[in-house]
This record gives sequence, C-alpha cells and structure tokens, in this order.
Amino acid sequence: MRFKSVLAQVMAEKEMSINKLSIITGVSRQSLNEYHKDRIQRYDSQIIAKVCQALKCEIGDLLKFEE
Repeated sequence: MRFKSVLAQVMAEKEMSINKLSIITGVSRQSLNEYHKDRIQRYDSQIIAKVCQALKCEIGDLLKFEE
C-alpha cells in the first residue's frame, strides 16, 4: 500500500509546465520533477500545499492511494 503522485496528470489537465509551476510555487524544478515522475519516498506537506494552491486543487487530486 502506498500513495501515488498523479501530479503529471493534473498538470496536463491544467496545461502547466514544471518550469511555470516552479516559478509560481518557489519549489525547485528538481523537487517537482520527482513528484511529476512519482519517485517520492516522503511527501513534503509544504510542497504539496504550494502545488495545491498553484493548481487550485485539493490534496486528493494530487495523491491517490494504491493497495
């Protein structure tokens, strides 16, 4: 069981690039890329909050629970 990042899907729906999201949130492109590719071991609540605010979405839109 784990959480899966679906940031790539949400970004595609919102037509948002990693570069643009990085500028808006102040989060490094490298960190966003890890979320984008679902390679995160520990989720940072500060990053999630900034991304949710920038994309105008809820945490449940970014993270899905997999069994």
